[in-house]
Amino acid sequence: MIVILCIAGIFIAASIYFYFKAEGLHQQLLTTRKELKNNKKESKILVESFAIIARKSEESLKHRLKVAKDAGASSEVIEVFGPFVNNYSSIFAASVKGNGEMHKVTQKCYETYQKGSFRRFTGYVGTLDSHIKRAWSTNSLSGLIAFSEAMVFHIESTLEKAS
Repeated sequence: MIVILCIAGIFIAASIYFYFKAEGLHQQLLTTRKELKNNKKESKILVESFAIIARKSEESLKHRLKVAKDAGASSEVIEVFGPFVNNYSSIFAASVKGNGEMHKVTQKCYETYQKGSFRRFTGYVGTLDSHIKRAWSTNSLSGLIAFSEAMVFHIESTLEKAS
């Protein structure tokens, strides 16, 4: 009889222990699910913010390029830089995903525009100042922003020198 009571006591103690252990794990699971849900919301907001920034930057670059074109900037430069500006938001989105994506997406955009145009674009970039080449060679989001600003500034300053 004592053996049966000992076994029942051990069984009851083990059941109580595992009940509280399971309860703790359940609370931890609920907390993790709540954190995951909050992280997904934050991630969605961040992605939407990046999309808005990319769109606004593209609009700004297009406007500045149009103003430069209307002011008499070289049509060759505008033609070489045009596909980059027209696809800026997709290049921006790819650059956000990780380093090394800017050149791949830019090449894809240029080759979609016209065969051999990416080679022409990179050749033109090779003739520019070293800080513009450096911004292009970083192949990252910060390089994309610096490169696009430097290119538009270069076009605008070339236009001012010609005036």
